[in-house]
Amino acid sequence: MALSVIEGTVTNSAGRPIPGATVAILTQPADTSTLPGTPLAGLFQDPARQVPLTNPFSADGLGNYKAYVDPGVYTIQIYGNGIATEFVLTDQASIGSPAVPVNARTGTTYTVLDSDNSRLITVNNSTAVTVTLPQAGSANQFVTGWYAYFQNRGTGTVTITPTVSTVDGLASLALTTNQGCLISSDGQNYFSMRGIGSAGGSSNAGFTTVTFSATPTFDSSVANTFQITLTGNVTSSTLVNAVAGEILTFIIIQDATGSRSFQWPTNVKTAEVISATANSRSIQSFIFDGTNAYPIASLTIS
Repeated sequence: MALSVIEGTVTNSAGRPIPGATVAILTQPADTSTLPGTPLAGLFQDPARQVPLTNPFSADGLGNYKAYVDPGVYTIQIYGNGIATEFVLTDQASIGSPAVPVNARTGTTYTVLDSDNSRLITVNNSTAVTVTLPQAGSANQFVTGWYAYFQNRGTGTVTITPTVSTVDGLASLALTTNQGCLISSDGQNYFSMRGIGSAGGSSNAGFTTVTFSATPTFDSSVANTFQITLTGNVTSSTLVNAVAGEILTFIIIQDATGSRSFQWPTNVKTAEVISATANSRSIQSFIFDGTNAYPIASLTIS
């Protein structure tokens, strides 16, 4: 079953966003007599069910929250971070829309909107089409973690051109008939994952279990989702063969003893500290810019 999405923005009575508010999503029938209530729904950070999302979780710095769930009706609790009385949305989060909403374009020009985040933008025209991406991170829009899917369904070439920013280090990206890609922002520039058979690079989408050592190597030519169980401390680690635009996910599991330390690769920047709890899973995803990997989501712990 395809996942749907629950998303919104937490604001105060003056309409200003409340950053870091706690959001709990409950299945029906929901009991909201505790914080968080029960039963808690199973959540994911992505529509493909690849990366779980801890429930409850925190809204971002602009008060936005987003989670992928099975289609249905949910109750949402919002509390914490200065909210005196919890706010409850009951039976208002009916999820009936597809997990990836479609923005179908048929003209010869289109300027991408910040609200196109996580959408599939299809373009269908017999002549050349110009798609403009506003500057990444400008005016608190197209910030780190913003992404959209693009697909050319027409016979005219679609050229995607960022304003000021670059895409994969270049001024533009062209899609011919039936080509598509995912474009994401690191807050300054854009990077792509392309659905093009002839695309270069050594990335290999998939999952691999990395054998524990104190100095493990995460090889992106093997897979881009790495799972490792810590049976001791990792004093250093290495990420190799990643390519620009590649999404990388690390799943770091504590053994039954717990309190194992983990040193991230030096080219994985601003990663969060993993959980020390025995048997816990710390999961974080990154995008590689050709030199370093930067977070596109906060660390989740399950």
